[in-house]
Amino acid sequence: MAGISIQGQDMTSDVAGRKNTTPVARSCCCAGVTILDPPEEIKVRETRLREGLWLSTVDISPAAGIRFRYEKRHACIDFGIVLAGDMRNSFRGASPAKREIYNSPGQGGIAFLPYAEGVVEIPAQRSMRILHVHMERQALSALLEGEQDLIPADFRRVVEGTATEGYFCQGEMDPAARIVACQLSNGPLPGMPGRLFLEGKALELISLQLAWLGTCKGRATHRTALRPADRERLLTAREILLRDPACPPALPELARQVGMGVNRLGAGFRELFGTTVYGQLREHQMQQARLLFEQGELNVSQVAWTVGYTNVSHFSAAFKKRFGVLPKTFLKSARVSIPLP
Repeated sequence: MAGISIQGQDMTSDVAGRKNTTPVARSCCCAGVTILDPPEEIKVRETRLREGLWLSTVDISPAAGIRFRYEKRHACIDFGIVLAGDMRNSFRGASPAKREIYNSPGQGGIAFLPYAEGVVEIPAQRSMRILHVHMERQALSALLEGEQDLIPADFRRVVEGTATEGYFCQGEMDPAARIVACQLSNGPLPGMPGRLFLEGKALELISLQLAWLGTCKGRATHRTALRPADRERLLTAREILLRDPACPPALPELARQVGMGVNRLGAGFRELFGTTVYGQLREHQMQQARLLFEQGELNVSQVAWTVGYTNVSHFSAAFKKRFGVLPKTFLKSARVSIPLP
């Protein structure tokens, strides 16, 4: 995710969630990232938690596809995760080598890019939400004192301040990290001390992502580059798959519609989207359910049916597995806490 935090207007808030809206210039900066001519559809909430630690949540609702350029000039470490929506990020750091990554819900990563520039492309979609916890290198080093051997050597050099180049690791986040990110995004329940809740959850997310980083580095990382034609077929396949979540096509039929074999389609989904074909469908259903609950107009059964579940118990179990809370509890907190971030 390369530590992107985006804004079209300055939407800062205190830990209680009160928002202050101030118009900004068409070139704007947040968390060290300058967006050149930012689209109006982009809004960000940024909260300073303590010295060297802050949180940003980005919401994007593009009725049509959008594309923008950005530059980053800030030596912080970014811990990011996509909560909803899809995006493509083409960027380069201090080296001339260019990276191109695709992000979908549940994906995220860790980045240390004191200098970066690139282009973000977001297709037309209902909504997108990205969450980052940003931390100064010195602050993380102090928290990891005596335990730096727990992190991979290349990232340890970043923390110690001896790295000679930027750092970037991206992939599918563990369920525990996704749950904490959602809790951070939704904010504290009424009666909870806001700063204590947010700072605790931010540090928990960092800890979980560092643990993920250790296992991630232990996995095989050799990946076959997708051909442009296959990438387009896979994007089309996902569009068809998500068109009607209540009645998705069978895997052989989906593969036939895009001109790929079943095995090739499944491998392509894992390569491009970091999950299986039906894993992508389940994630879409859960994200749509979350958005419907936040709107507060439907009950649990109605939401389950809307996103394609005929068995409400199965839906409740899937929702709890994804977000760490039962749908009824989430709906109640959403209605109490409106507006949510």
